[in-house]
Amino acid sequence: MNNNHKITRLFLMIAFLLALGSSSCASETSSYPKAWIDYPSEGDSFPSGTSVTVFTHGFAREGVAEMVLSLNGKAYRRDVPAGAGDDFLSMQLDWTPVEAGIYTLQVQVY
Repeated sequence: MNNNHKITRLFLMIAFLLALGSSSCASETSSYPKAWIDYPSEGDSFPSGTSVTVFTHGFAREGVAEMVLSLNGKAYRRDVPAGAGDDFLSMQLDWTPVEAGIYTLQVQVY
């Protein structure tokens, strides 16, 4: 086998593994609930006392029962979808940091 065949074979093997990996990840994650924060982004900073509008979303193929926004590990707000069995939920709320510091926002969907 010459070098061109070895390179071609190696390229095809890598391409196959990448395609296999990405397709298995896509099908695996689509079956689980997902939640994300659109705003604020990681690393954003705001002066204390300034109101920050937090935008979150949640998706669960079998229906969202509840979405929870936590601040520094403690539940801050819980929302439920308007329609029973809805698979998507958006939450928007204004939050005002009361003092300077680093805050961790987390959203979970059930």
